[in-house]
Amino acid sequence: MKVFIQIVDTKTGKYEHAMIDEPVVKGQEVSNAVSHLIGKALIEWNSDFIHKDLVNTPRLMTGTICNTNKVLNVVCYEEEQIPSSEKNSIV
Repeated sequence: MKVFIQIVDTKTGKYEHAMIDEPVVKGQEVSNAVSHLIGKALIEWNSDFIHKDLVNTPRLMTGTICNTNKVLNVVCYEEEQIPSSEKNSIV
């Protein structure tokens, strides 16, 4: 599963982003990817949406990292349905 993460500090304007694609226990992909950037932290999720109309039905999540001014955005999906000829094309 590919997990794309963006963290924005709304106080300073600084941001981080990353993509994690490694084998993990099913259901732990998001927490594993988040821990790569911020370690263990309490996150209050504000939205969790699975977009069934897009290829690979991506999961979109937004939350805040508790006791900080940081907003967290996550997009994750299984890549199994993307044909290899389309992986690197830009539209």
